[in-house]
Amino acid sequence: MEKEEHILFPYIDELAAAQRRTGPFPPSPFGTVANLVRMMEDEHQDALALLERLRTLTNNFAAPFDWPRSDAVTLATLARFGADLVEHIRLEDTILFPRALDLEERLT
Repeated sequence: MEKEEHILFPYIDELAAAQRRTGPFPPSPFGTVANLVRMMEDEHQDALALLERLRTLTNNFAAPFDWPRSDAVTLATLARFGADLVEHIRLEDTILFPRALDLEERLT
């Protein structure tokens, strides 16, 4: 998330600003946006693999009947986090990243 928040997203904002003002294309500290997008997509796959491992270890976040309520709440919270993470990754991989790649290509 640090790379997204501090490097990729600000650069995408710069690309969008350059398009609006038809100004100069902003220099990239990492080559093309495609380089960082590939890295983020790899990290997304790693995160999804870890989430799948957690699902397996927790029987899909299902607390056994005899577990303390606090443990069941923790698993339910983890399940919601997992769903949010999957949606976050889907939005970036299918909408944001393709649009950023297209924008960079149009500006170069």
